[in-house]
This record gives sequence, structure tokens and C-alpha cells, in this order.
Amino acid sequence: MKKIAVVAIVACVSMFALVYGCTPESRHEVIERASNAADALNGADKSAEHEHATPLIVQKQQKQEIIRQNTEWTAENQALHPIEYCQAQLQKLDDYAKKLKVAAHKLAVEESRMQRSIEDNSAQITALKSFLEKAKSKYKEAETAGNWPMELNGFKLSREVAQEKIIEADTKLQLLTAQETKPQNDLASLKKRQTAVAQEQARIVATKEKVQRTINDLRTKQVMEGEKGIIDALKALNDELAALSSDADNPELTDIMTPDETSDRETRFNDIMKQ
Repeated sequence: MKKIAVVAIVACVSMFALVYGCTPESRHEVIERASNAADALNGADKSAEHEHATPLIVQKQQKQEIIRQNTEWTAENQALHPIEYCQAQLQKLDDYAKKLKVAAHKLAVEESRMQRSIEDNSAQITALKSFLEKAKSKYKEAETAGNWPMELNGFKLSREVAQEKIIEADTKLQLLTAQETKPQNDLASLKKRQTAVAQEQARIVATKEKVQRTINDLRTKQVMEGEKGIIDALKALNDELAALSSDADNPELTDIMTPDETSDRETRFNDIMKQ
């Protein structure tokens, strides 16, 4: 009857662990407790001396090592299951390749935006220079002839308003000119990142080919099982994988400070007219 009870207990505990989806380490603990209970029912309860033959700290480390071997591609697991290890690395490479593809698309979109911004900035600078040249000429003519308000592009402007518009245009021109190099520097930095991503994508393709060749060699026994050849092949493969880096060159760009406008209208206007 005791044996029947023991079998029933072990079966129930095992079924509980399987049905409720315990983690590998928790299932191991459940089974171990069930085994201890079975020993106790069978009258095979361990003595205190035997129970503490293996120190608890050692038992803990042993459990951790079991978990590590079950959850990581350790050197032992790589050597015992080289094909499965290579297949796992192929999956990682595929995931990395997808991330790089997304990054490359974002960089391309940003490049287009930056290029358009540079072109718009250049067009505004050209327009402002043309306006200032014409406005200054018209102002000098009106000032010499004492003919106010002056006419500019179909508008009648008083002396004060003309001065304000010329100052406003020059201020905007100076601001755009000061900021002209920033988008160009941003674009240069972005192109470097694009180059880095493209190089990494090419390296992923080459590495995937190497992994696949290693799998083929293992399957055709060109790399012999149990021989040093497997270890050497995996070491070479791991060196290739370690060379890949997901750390894209993404430096933070320093914003260019624009000059403060602190001069009054007349002083600022006179400086512009002297140009």
C-alpha cells in the first residue's frame, strides 16, 4: 500500500508540474520534493548525516549550473549540439538584419528631409539677398530725393517702416547664414551612419553564409564529431559573430548658437546701409 501511495504522489506532482507550465527550475524542485516524500513514505528517510553530506551552498551552485546549461548556449552545449547552435545564431542574425533594415529606412527618410531643408534654406538666403539689394537701393533714392513714402514691390513704405523691413530682412539673412552649416554637418554625420549600417548589413550577409557553410560541413561530416575540428569551427564562427556590432555611430550634434540682436533700430540700420 505504501508503494501504491508513493507512486500516486509522484504521478500527481509530476502531472501538476506539466499541466501548470512550471519553469524548468521550478519543475526540478517539485520533482525533487516528490522524490524526498517518496523516500520518507518508503521508510528510506535520510539521516541527518547523509542529508548534509553535500553542503547547501554546493547544492545551490549545482542547481544554478543546471539552469545555466538549460538556458544558455554554453561551450558544452555548443560542442554537443553544434548544428542547433548554428541554427540559433542564424535566427539572431535574421533578427539583427531586420533591425538594420528599419534603421536604414529611417536614415533614408531623414536624409531626404535634411536635403530638402538645405535647399529651402539656400533659396531663402538668395531671396533675402535680392530683396535687401533692391530695398537699400530704393531707400537711398527716396532719401536723396526726399520722396516719402518710398515704393517697393508695389507697396508704399514710410521711412520708419522701410528701415524696419530692411532690418528684419537682414536679421533673418544673418540667422539663416549662421545656421547654414548646421544642416550640412547633420547631413554629413547622417551619411556616415548610413555607411556604417550598409557595411554592417554586408557583414551580416557574409556571416550568415559562413554559418550556413558550417552547418553543411557538420551535416556532411567534413567537420568530424568528437574531434577538435568542431571546436575549431565553432571558435572561428564565434569570432565572426563577435565582430558584428549593433552600436551604430550616432553622435549627438551640437546646436549652433545664433547671435543675439541687441542694437537699436537706427544703429542696426546704419550698419546695414554701410555694407
